[in-house]
Amino acid sequence: MRERTAEIEAIHQRLELATQVVNLGVWDWNIGTGELFWDEQVYANYGLSKDTFRVNMQSFLSIVYPEDVPSLMNFTQKAMAGETSGQVEYRVLRGDNTLGYAKVHGAVLLDAEGQPKNIIGVVQDITQEKLAEQSLRESEEQNRLLFEESPISVTLLDETGHIIRVNRAYEQLTGFPRSDLYGKTAEELGLVDAKVVNGLTEAMLHAMSQQENFAVMEHSLASSDGTKRVVESRIFVLPINSVNHMGAFHLS
Repeated sequence: MRERTAEIEAIHQRLELATQVVNLGVWDWNIGTGELFWDEQVYANYGLSKDTFRVNMQSFLSIVYPEDVPSLMNFTQKAMAGETSGQVEYRVLRGDNTLGYAKVHGAVLLDAEGQPKNIIGVVQDITQEKLAEQSLRESEEQNRLLFEESPISVTLLDETGHIIRVNRAYEQLTGFPRSDLYGKTAEELGLVDAKVVNGLTEAMLHAMSQQENFAVMEHSLASSDGTKRVVESRIFVLPINSVNHMGAFHLS
């Protein structure tokens, strides 16, 4: 009996250590009495003190971002209706008045009659992941705006030389809307001739052999109305998903 008790205690300690390592807090809500239990890690995830925060369903919902309360209530209603497990993400106002993000997993315990008795689960602090995602989205939006609003015309070509992306300045330079440019080569569109294409290819291969970042070449570029102008193209290799694409800046 003593060995069994020691074994259970050891398992409990390992489980507690495992949940702390991944910031998982354990919670238990008694549906009948309304009693809500949090372990120490739940308080830590929310930046709250067990000594000063009296936990119950009302006080918990008071720290949840108002717009996210309905999704939490829907989560509990589904559980009480008989759905045995699930998860939901939500925002919380932490004890230091900063906005945090949490993900809660829950499972329903049924009584002898098969009715929901308790909802138990874990809550994970996912604030850092969400902030990283937000930072990435903002960075991508900034890059998109820099590309799109640049006064310098820019094109992106696939490995076969077909246009896959242009900015507004390139549309204005050539007179073609991007819908007419995508999927075609500059030669097919009549923007350049075969001699220019060969020259650009040789310039790029030479730059690569010299381990230079880009090749520079002046050449004639036509527009949709037949007007020709001399531009300076700066061509560079752009690896995307392990495939080498080509990008080009065009200065007129």
